[in-house]
Amino acid sequence: MHRRRPAVVLAVALATTLIGGCSDDPGRITARIDRSTTTTTTTTAAATTTTAATTGTAGSADVGDAIVPGAGNGGYDVTNYDLAITVADDRTTIEATATIEATATQDLSAFNLDLEGLTVDEVSVDDEAATFTHEGSELTITPTSPIASGADLTAVVQYHGAPTPVKDPSAPGTIGWLSAPSGTYVAGEPTGARGFFPSNDHPSDKATFTIAVTAAERDTVVANGVLGSKAATGDGHTTWTFGQSDPMATYLVQIAVGDYDVVESTGPGGLPIRHAVVRSVTADQREVLDDTGAQLEFFESMFGPFPFDTYGLLVADSGPEFALETQTLTLLPSEWLTSFDPTST
Repeated sequence: MHRRRPAVVLAVALATTLIGGCSDDPGRITARIDRSTTTTTTTTAAATTTTAATTGTAGSADVGDAIVPGAGNGGYDVTNYDLAITVADDRTTIEATATIEATATQDLSAFNLDLEGLTVDEVSVDDEAATFTHEGSELTITPTSPIASGADLTAVVQYHGAPTPVKDPSAPGTIGWLSAPSGTYVAGEPTGARGFFPSNDHPSDKATFTIAVTAAERDTVVANGVLGSKAATGDGHTTWTFGQSDPMATYLVQIAVGDYDVVESTGPGGLPIRHAVVRSVTADQREVLDDTGAQLEFFESMFGPFPFDTYGLLVADSGPEFALETQTLTLLPSEWLTSFDPTST
């Protein structure tokens, strides 16, 4: 990606963002004529119904995408992720619970989630403990009984560890949960989500999200969507909870924890604008962010109303070659602002 003047880059970032069972026959009434007499006798057989148990087959371990082989899984459609992540004070490890609501698209005896580099502690499906295996990036879950096609299911995965950046040959460098001196941030395209939460990690399966992150009270937390609550835990930590009500691909998830300032303003039609900026970016260098509202208004005149509940930029210490249209919170390298000379325009 070529470096461009921030005002132009912000506009490009905004343009990118806008763009069952079977049964036997029932018993039946029959008439029998006694030939020895002229009497007709009618007998009624009791109706019986037998329902075959669902057996099912295992969902596939990928969706067959030739561009990103091994990405995603088959057999179900995720509707919502509820992530509860506790970040260690040094930001190197996490303890987390992912609650995944989905609908089976086939009779399922087992199904897979994508998760890499973390330790799975416990898995349940519909409030019952499930068996599982975790090899490489594939978490295979076997519920206590098969799930019928069309049935809803809720899988809960408890896990912990140090999020390890994911290596994907189609991405520039490593992706996923990344760290910098100022704090963590996420760049997940195309398959980096598996580095920090279990998921159907392919953009064909979008879902809504609730993201709750508990971190040291000195840190600022931002994530996709709207901040619903911010609550002190009483032990020197704070839990921030965000809701993303518009379906989102897993690679667009953004979570940042660290030394960030939150800069708020209002865009066209009262749209909330929220930027998260590393504190090393000076006030003068941040002035370019003031153009966001005007840029939104311009693009709305071309494409129609902005489709989400909020918008903003996450200005992080990411590599200068990498920006990403993470939904409602576009990742932008801080170097694009710190190297900008306003006198050159």
